[in-house]
Amino acid sequence: GSKSPNYRQFNIDDYKADIAVDRDGNIYVQDYGNYQIQKYDSNGKFLIKWGGKGSINGNFNGLGGIAVDLDNNIYAVDGNKRIQKFTCKGKFITKWKITDFTGIKVNRNKDVYGYSWHDMVKYDSKGNIITHWPVPPSNPDMTPQGSICEIAINSKNNIFVLHINLSPEVLAMHWSPDYKSEDTFYAVNTLLKYSANGGLLKEYELYDEKKKRLYNCHSITIDSKDNIFISGGSTHHCIWKFDSEYNLITKFGSEGSGNGQFKSPCSIAVDLKGNVYVMDNVNCCIQKFAPVIKSQKL
Repeated sequence: GSKSPNYRQFNIDDYKADIAVDRDGNIYVQDYGNYQIQKYDSNGKFLIKWGGKGSINGNFNGLGGIAVDLDNNIYAVDGNKRIQKFTCKGKFITKWKITDFTGIKVNRNKDVYGYSWHDMVKYDSKGNIITHWPVPPSNPDMTPQGSICEIAINSKNNIFVLHINLSPEVLAMHWSPDYKSEDTFYAVNTLLKYSANGGLLKEYELYDEKKKRLYNCHSITIDSKDNIFISGGSTHHCIWKFDSEYNLITKFGSEGSGNGQFKSPCSIAVDLKGNVYVMDNVNCCIQKFAPVIKSQKL
């Protein structure tokens, strides 16, 4: 894809990107800059698109995340402060009002989780609120500054929050008059595990192949075997895969614009066969990778 309002192309600047995969392996792309959702088959063939800028049913005023349930219904966070629900063919089903969310996920019971930087709200599939809870750093020696990057849901409907923790030093650098956009942040990531209704179960620190703590990562997904995939974003240009016990299995990708390379991998999705789809918001494309069956030497 490239930056154009035409189908098979998308405008995904500034991390306003999200992809989701349905049970049949079709890919849904949140085309933020063009106010639409695009649908492709598993080989990248364009199927349909829907949306457009506006506030009527089926239109969007910016998109803040998309998700798919087990019936292949599509949920989209709309800048009009609502969640819209569609069939897999783009037909409007229903909508409900929300606050400002930055993402959305659906569990195997078709419960919908909307989240912002510091809060999570759980709805049923019709938009009725079930519960809500704040997501602060849980460890008392952590800084209170930080935010939810993205969430993922495993086969047991546990919620995994990829959280980024901003130290006072990082915040001071960011607000400094001498700050430049190319300056590198070193904001460490924490993985917070919650029950389906928001009870904090455990907190994890994840480490790369060099035994260094993950930092500046922004995207997470979980496959049908509860393996965890985390994107390194524009800092690391790679994807890490961990097993369900949080052991590193493999890492793939490097900086560049060729096949298997990334400039800024910003959203990840995995289909039921274990194929991995990665959206790159700088190269403005989606790449598909075959599943890794066994641990690879790093």
